[in-house]
Amino acid sequence: MEKMMKFCILRMMDKSIIEEQQCAVIAYGLDLLFSSAINILTILFLSVIIGRAGGIILLLLTSIPLQSFGGGYHCNTRLMCWILTTGGYLAALFGAVHLPIEVLFCAALVSAYPFLRFSPVENPKAPFGEIFKEKMKKVVRITYFVGILASLILLVFKNEGVRFILAGISLEGVSVFGAEYKRKKNLK
Repeated sequence: MEKMMKFCILRMMDKSIIEEQQCAVIAYGLDLLFSSAINILTILFLSVIIGRAGGIILLLLTSIPLQSFGGGYHCNTRLMCWILTTGGYLAALFGAVHLPIEVLFCAALVSAYPFLRFSPVENPKAPFGEIFKEKMKKVVRITYFVGILASLILLVFKNEGVRFILAGISLEGVSVFGAEYKRKKNLK
């Protein structure tokens, strides 16, 4: 993946798309893009194998915006990221299928705490300013409440999709909580 990132950065510099001082930011963005693509493709592949592609798509549609705007736990290596991401999504999928709806709702409601208290969690590799942070905070809160509202609507219509939305919210709540815990631990 390093070679692919270097190739892309060199091509962008050759074509004057980016300047040398932007390389670190672009490298970080490409790293996120490539790792995210690998993680999502793995999760989709596994969900097709176990016959839960529809559920995992709803779960991804819920969790990706929450993580994109609210932050989440970042591992120290790509391998650990892949293992934790894949394992987290499979655990959320398992929970969506097997846990009672009341437990899923409680977990999603408890997830309000990390979203409202800690989001957005900054990644030390990509810090952001206060104005941007406030905008992200609003987006995370709106996204969370839209997810809860969509869940309530689907529940009224007895649609099983509610389970996957609630699992996605809960998964990202755990991720944000873990990111904040790691951040505070690193400050010590």
